Amino acid sequence: MKAFPLNVAVVAALQLPFSAGAFSVDLDAHRMPEVVSAGETLYAEHCASCHGSNLEGEPDWQLRDAEGYLPAPPHDETGHTWHHPTAQLFDITKYGTEQVVGGG
Repeated sequence: MKAFPLNVAVVAALQLPFSAGAFSVDLDAHRMPEVVSAGETLYAEHCASCHGSNLEGEPDWQLRDAEGYLPAPPHDETGHTWHHPTAQLFDITKYGTEQVVGGG
């Protein structure tokens, strides 16, 4: 398997259920092997089906489909994902694109 960019693994790992109440995110989580490993596992289980097991994204990811949606982009240097702040990627992953950037 291709080595994941740390952002992908950490954003995926941060989707783990949190206990009720306030929580804090360890800003050094990307340095914790157990967090990166958990992120890789979560990515494989929940993200790879669209974004690809090698981060390649869906074919023609820059072209809208018949319903107006963009296919899943690659999570490598060819995609647009890294143009977004990590906090926005976290929110998109947790709440969905339409909740963060709006419908359509």
